[in-house]
Amino acid sequence: EFLLFANLDANKIENIEIYSPGNDILTFEKINDKSGDGYLWKIKNINYFADKNIVDNLIKTIQELKSSETVSSNANNLSKYGLDDINATNVKLKNGEDVIAELLIGSKGFGFNSQFVRLPDQNKVYLISSNLEDQFKKQIDDFRDKTIVNKEATEIQKVLISGIEIKDEGVKDKFAPFNANGFIDAGENTDEAETQPTEAFDIQIFIKDITEPITVKIGKITKSDNYLVTIDTVPGQMFTVSKYLIDEFYKYLQDAKAQEIVTAPV
Repeated sequence: EFLLFANLDANKIENIEIYSPGNDILTFEKINDKSGDGYLWKIKNINYFADKNIVDNLIKTIQELKSSETVSSNANNLSKYGLDDINATNVKLKNGEDVIAELLIGSKGFGFNSQFVRLPDQNKVYLISSNLEDQFKKQIDDFRDKTIVNKEATEIQKVLISGIEIKDEGVKDKFAPFNANGFIDAGENTDEAETQPTEAFDIQIFIKDITEPITVKIGKITKSDNYLVTIDTVPGQMFTVSKYLIDEFYKYLQDAKAQEIVTAPV
């Protein structure tokens, strides 16, 4: 066995391009994280942040790729392994306009957790012990950052739901993180259910030492049992969130209302 990219330096990678036949080139761009000293990945196609861990793992996977064997060196056999120019998925890691690593991904190997790959301008077909298809041949939404709110309980001063302060401290644990399971982009059908179990409500998260709260608006439920959710920090974007998660917030609201009735002066 040997590493296919033994000298690949992840710190030099500024852009990643993934081309799968029949799809547009998917491009990730590394940008500075304005909230810290690190970096983030942005999906240039839709101008939206990528899940940093997913993209970093793509690079790590390529860095650690080892060939278990060479199965062919015949150019006429490339299509047999899904590695001809028509069928292969092409991955480029770039520094500016310079390509510092490139990989062609073909068909699955002889087992589920194996894949045929080759390097550009070579006819050698390598069998590697990794399922690259599940990592690289994703839909664009699979790469998107699904974080809506990510705040530790210790950062949160208080939480209001429909204007009522939630005294149960457990509610603060629900935002580390609070994630979507999907996206509704402009022009897409929201597919709302005919019967709505709750009225729309909002959640205000007050962060310590910050005056303005983060406001999450919970809208209607869809036929697939997901709530439509927006947040003021990401204007114009609608998310879908599991009914299970939203029901927890709705229970906090109902319990708080019941507590208000119990403690109201007679």
